[in-house]
Amino acid sequence: KNPLPFELSIDRVVTSAGLNGTVFAEFDHTFSTPFVIGALGTGNSGIFGDVSLPRGANASLEIIPVGALDLLNTDVFVRVASIDGHLGFPLEIDGLKQSDVPTTVDFDAKNPLPFELSIDRVVSSAGLNGTVFAEFDHAFSTPFVIKPLGTANSGIFGNVSLPQGVMASLGIIPVGALDLLNTDVFVRAGTINGKFGFPLQIDGLKQSNVSTT
Repeated sequence: KNPLPFELSIDRVVTSAGLNGTVFAEFDHTFSTPFVIGALGTGNSGIFGDVSLPRGANASLEIIPVGALDLLNTDVFVRVASIDGHLGFPLEIDGLKQSDVPTTVDFDAKNPLPFELSIDRVVSSAGLNGTVFAEFDHAFSTPFVIKPLGTANSGIFGNVSLPQGVMASLGIIPVGALDLLNTDVFVRAGTINGKFGFPLQIDGLKQSNVSTT
């Protein structure tokens, strides 16, 4: 996010992330084209794969249930007041830290119906070429409400498992998309601000080439 009234362009990010002071992931990434964030805007870096696991895949698997990591140290090489990613004033920001960075998923859901929907639970598996790389069974603590003819975001949740392991999952990052192999949705139709409604279970939903960015 860029809180400033002029464009920022990020050229390189060096970071380490972990738990309780222990580094589990680190990268040093230089963008082939600048990562531009418009004035007062928000941008996404896109997916990149040059991430290393200093403690190995097995140790990294143990932190998946936590669902979050701390940014232990981050250095950002940025240019201030750039113009469409060009020019600007170079600035190096060193030693950034942040706790509880989510490492998991969220999704958007669209309601094509003229009445409110509330989702209570989603069970899903996603992968490539029929192989499951990620799966979750998530019950919302408060209903995920989608207004009539509207779109809403689920918010981030962390109970996602990687059946093929961390190393195999890292290998699919450059693809930038997964197929939803099977999704079951427990929904209530005709709710009022998330309350009441008629229970409905929708089983076996599938979708190809869903973006992971």
